[in-house]
Amino acid sequence: MPDGRTQMNQAIPAKESITDIGERTGLQLAIKHAIVRGLGKIISRPDSPDLIDGAVVEPLQVHPDDRGFFAELARLGSEGIAARMMADGRRQIQVSTTLTYPGTIKAIHYHYEQTDLWAPIAGMLQVFLYDMRRSSKTFGLINTLYVGQLQPWEILIPPGIGHGYKVLGTQPAQLVYLTDRYYNPKDEGRLPYDHPDVGYDWETQHRRSGRIAIASALRAMPSRMDDLGCGVYGRRRLRKGSGARPPSELRRCNECRACRA
Repeated sequence: MPDGRTQMNQAIPAKESITDIGERTGLQLAIKHAIVRGLGKIISRPDSPDLIDGAVVEPLQVHPDDRGFFAELARLGSEGIAARMMADGRRQIQVSTTLTYPGTIKAIHYHYEQTDLWAPIAGMLQVFLYDMRRSSKTFGLINTLYVGQLQPWEILIPPGIGHGYKVLGTQPAQLVYLTDRYYNPKDEGRLPYDHPDVGYDWETQHRRSGRIAIASALRAMPSRMDDLGCGVYGRRRLRKGSGARPPSELRRCNECRACRA
């Protein structure tokens, strides 16, 4: 899938349709209304130009061998995604983990002060990011990232970016996350996961290919060889040995039993 690909039903913000959420420590948050549900920009590489401003993605370095694997989650304060995750006069580092069952959605959370660093270590997550900062150049932008066992990325989420996730597949997902503040319920805001003005589509994006459509047609085909019809072009074909031959110009789809007869 090309990077930054936008789904056809992508959320398109209405002009100047904004609902203010609140302001604290100079950070003003709001919802930029969407008129159609969608996934926003799908992020398929860590350096994507479609990332929300300030969000950072970094591949997790996994070292497998015959015994299993080793992965280093973060070097706090060193160069890289965890450079600012250091305890000082304002920051206190907290490390937490959560295990979530398949199909569960946890969203939408946001903070005025807290920065999150997410490291999915098991299962697969569909991660939702939403820029709620009115002063941001990407205000109102939605990102979708598919991360976890099959795509081991860490994600840095600054204050003012709404976030959440859905567990994909049939296995639970485990997320380790670092925050630069101890948990403070006064700093955490929440919106319904299906907030209509945000317009995020959590449903599985079913895609129907031409070959699948042909397969569906084949299932509806009659079983008798003397009553076959082409599932693509709708033309009749006769049983072998009947003495009749279809005209040479009759088109063959080469997919259904009739055209292969």
